[in-house]
Amino acid sequence: PRLLGLNDCAAVFADAADYIRQGGTASPLQDGSLVALGPRPHHGWIWRDDRPDDTYGRAFREVVSRRYRMLPGTPDSVTVEKLTTGVRLLEELLPSLAPSALRHNRRGGCVPDSRAFFGSSSRPDLGGMLLLNENLGSPWWIAEHVLHESMHLKLYDLLSEDALSPADGKHVERPVTVPWNPSMLSGANRWHVQRVLAAFHVYLHIALLSMVAERRAAELEFV
Repeated sequence: PRLLGLNDCAAVFADAADYIRQGGTASPLQDGSLVALGPRPHHGWIWRDDRPDDTYGRAFREVVSRRYRMLPGTPDSVTVEKLTTGVRLLEELLPSLAPSALRHNRRGGCVPDSRAFFGSSSRPDLGGMLLLNENLGSPWWIAEHVLHESMHLKLYDLLSEDALSPADGKHVERPVTVPWNPSMLSGANRWHVQRVLAAFHVYLHIALLSMVAERRAAELEFV
């Protein structure tokens, strides 16, 4: 189902066009209402719920609440420091991969702890956005989860579902049985090929992060 109504979509495009006509070259999000994850161009922004209810703020709240039934709040200074420290650690561990992955994470938010949300999340229908549980772990935990979701977002940007589908638009059901999930009553261990490829894409890079982190843990223990 469509996440935004046509009028809301038109308003977003109209505001974006006005921004470009007025000489904007980066992002309308750089208006001071959001906190950057860092100073470099590949760093996205941390969502704050005191963002004005303008076109972008209204659209963001609408699409996130429709998908997650909750909204990220406004992180305090301690949370912001934890997030930026985790991102710096990730860039220290993977100086080539991290900027490439983070470039696809344009907005991040922290949501309340709940039974339905334990760690982190991203979705193909909410491009460029990841959410973390507001009860953040160590910088190492943050680095892992940010990389995890950023790699998902990168794949979502590179490939659409249509790229892996027949040209006539007909989908062939060929589920793959994954060994790490129990079947349960819903067949939770039977995944579509697209989901298997997405998981492989992410966990291959998480394995790389784990190898580097293990080798440099003693050196970076102060973090």
